Amino acid sequence: MNLKGMFLNTSKPNIFMVNENLKKIVKGAALVFIGIIISKIFTYFYRLYIARYLGAENYGLLNLGFAVLGVATAISLLGLPSGVLRYVSYYKGKENYKKVTSTIISSLKITIPLSIIIGILLFIFSKNISIHLFHTEKLIIIIKLFAILVPFSVILSNLEVITQAFQKIKYNIFIRNISESSIQLFSTILLVSIGLGILGAVIGYMIAIFSSALLFFLVVQKKVYPFINAKIKIENNYKEILFYSWPLIFVYLLGMIIAWTDNIFIGYFKDASSVGLYNTALPTSRLLMIIPTTIIFLFIPIITELYGKNKKKEVEKVYKTTTKWTFFLNFPIMLLMILFSKQILNFLFGKEYLGAASALVVLSLGHFFYSLTQLSSSVLQSIKKTKIILLNSIIIIILNLILNIYLISKYGILGAAIATSISFFVSSILFYFEAYIFTKIQPITSNMLKSMIAGVLSTAIIYLIIKFIFVDLSLLLAIPLAIIFFVLYIILLLIFKSFDKEDLLIIRSILNKFNIKLFKKS
Repeated sequence: MNLKGMFLNTSKPNIFMVNENLKKIVKGAALVFIGIIISKIFTYFYRLYIARYLGAENYGLLNLGFAVLGVATAISLLGLPSGVLRYVSYYKGKENYKKVTSTIISSLKITIPLSIIIGILLFIFSKNISIHLFHTEKLIIIIKLFAILVPFSVILSNLEVITQAFQKIKYNIFIRNISESSIQLFSTILLVSIGLGILGAVIGYMIAIFSSALLFFLVVQKKVYPFINAKIKIENNYKEILFYSWPLIFVYLLGMIIAWTDNIFIGYFKDASSVGLYNTALPTSRLLMIIPTTIIFLFIPIITELYGKNKKKEVEKVYKTTTKWTFFLNFPIMLLMILFSKQILNFLFGKEYLGAASALVVLSLGHFFYSLTQLSSSVLQSIKKTKIILLNSIIIIILNLILNIYLISKYGILGAAIATSISFFVSSILFYFEAYIFTKIQPITSNMLKSMIAGVLSTAIIYLIIKFIFVDLSLLLAIPLAIIFFVLYIILLLIFKSFDKEDLLIIRSILNKFNIKLFKKS
């Protein structure tokens, strides 16, 4: 199939189909958003509890353990969950359920044995990793315990994308966002309170992963799609899924490297306390990933199905509208994080962690660019341009490693933040232009420029208020100023006439969930 010809087709989009898909994304995004917010609350309490009661060093050790587990899991997965998501969605659109089952089983047959091998190697070499890489023996037991988790994390990742491909997101929300994060928090508090210290936090996390893997298996098998089915003759789908997915291992590694090598190099060049300090700014800046995560959850399976049905104009409209709304929502949040970085960190973690304020400013800017990358990357993924994604990932991984080595040794956690943000910026540029080259879809609209102007003007007004009225800005003053900022931003969007028909459709869909009606259907 000629991809350029597919996307350059000038036939008018099916407006009903576009609206239905946008409504489906909005409905799914609303559920995912609620789930992520609940999860973030539990996760932040988990991090806050450890940071405040066990200290920066133990908090840093835990995050180094997460880094090692994350890299081991990413390698074990070989990028196959992306292949499962793509082909299950695609064959579901074709109603070829034999291929659906074969895709799922093939992924499990590859990733589970590999994860067991990597978990064993991680357990055996835990002492070498702890002492020679991170210069501390305190990490040995943490790595050994996390090594046991590798196969369970891999199973969990495979099962999670099955529910996503079938658009049964309520199960992901309940299990991963609510059940897992709450079990992690409460089991950790219990175990730490009886004197287990940092091991209590590690075991609490392990209990949460074990329970999620079991719950997901039961739910997928009984409620979503019974992939263990003796009536369906399985045909190994190794070649197709591996050919598509193997480049995506670097995408997973890119995410892990961007997320965890900062911690690894800070641990190597500095100390565990610096890792703990950095990990107040990093997860806070990642709040900017909530919006794209909620949208992408159904964006990928929907545009993949549309691609399978040759609905090119519908793909274009969905892509443009979701990109615009990611920008609309994330740009003001990024500006607020920059304005109130010290107040945010002081409120969440305490004065001990105010040294991470500059890192939070830089990381917020970087994650804003990264949030815009996600949709372009997903479009490339849906049209099977995984080798392009591979090339991008290699470039970004090398760039990030070089920047980390150079900047962290000189500037500490601020250097790590700069390295991450530069990598995210380059990534966003690459994915945007490549998605445009292959699809000829231009997602940037004049309304996004209006949003930028509205955000900058709102920021300037709040900054002048802070500078000339409130010299010493406390949290109690920051909250009403943030509210004023959002009011100004929305008013300016309306003055600039930044919303079109699709935007009003999205707003109406959201408001209808609360039985609020502001717009008449046109």
